[in-house]
Amino acid sequence: GGMPPDMLQKLMANPELMALLQSPKMQEAMKLMMTGGQSALEKAMEEDKEVYEIVTKLNEVMEGSL
Repeated sequence: GGMPPDMLQKLMANPELMALLQSPKMQEAMKLMMTGGQSALEKAMEEDKEVYEIVTKLNEVMEGSL
């Protein structure tokens, strides 16, 4: 699994994405996903609008940079 290195470089070069990844909410979401998986993240997205927005934004930025 994992990401191809060129894709990772593209993502790292995106200032908007880096700002998102460094936000405390995103850190929280990443931790949740590592411990509880996708379902835990989806639950957090339902319960916390900020988590929802940050994950949605992250997905948009990632799709846009592919």
